Amino acid sequence: ESGYFTKLIEVEECRAVLLWKMWFTCSILHPTVIFRREEFLELGGYQECVAAEDYDLWFRAMEQKKILANIGGEPLLLLRKHRDNTTKKVKSKDVSSKTAWRAMTRLFGSDIQDLTWESVKTIQFCEGTDLSHACTSLKALELLEARFLELLSGYGYHPNKSVRAYLRDDVNRRMCAIVSCAYGQNEMNKDPEDVWRILYG
Repeated sequence: ESGYFTKLIEVEECRAVLLWKMWFTCSILHPTVIFRREEFLELGGYQECVAAEDYDLWFRAMEQKKILANIGGEPLLLLRKHRDNTTKKVKSKDVSSKTAWRAMTRLFGSDIQDLTWESVKTIQFCEGTDLSHACTSLKALELLEARFLELLSGYGYHPNKSVRAYLRDDVNRRMCAIVSCAYGQNEMNKDPEDVWRILYG
């Protein structure tokens, strides 16, 4: 707000990783976006009933197999933030989780009946969970990985070994962090195979 430079945000250029990261945070910077008006209208435009209108739009674009991509290289945007920004006024983590939850319920259908936005918040931020939410979050995380690979296939993407390894490592890391949060102790170094045994016995 005072005009000082705070940080440089490097965007994700690998398209498959970008789409994966979208489930955990809005990985496309809204002020930088360019799209065709007819594509925007085809998706139904911004939905005024949701707080994170742009995040919700990117999910609907993914569902319709629209191409989402970032342009790397030199910085293309200088963004000024101040105390009256919407993200400063609302609980941004809750808004993010509720938006991703709506997208996950569409993606999963009836496969996970007890998925709540609090469980999705646990997946996204690995915090504020109890054992019940942790179990649901772990199930959803595993299903998300499988459905995401199907989503990539629908795009015509065939992720290479390094991308698949990135996805598996990220899932394992989140699983261990969720267990750590649920038990209130340091379980971060546990073997991922132990995570299910800890929660399901």
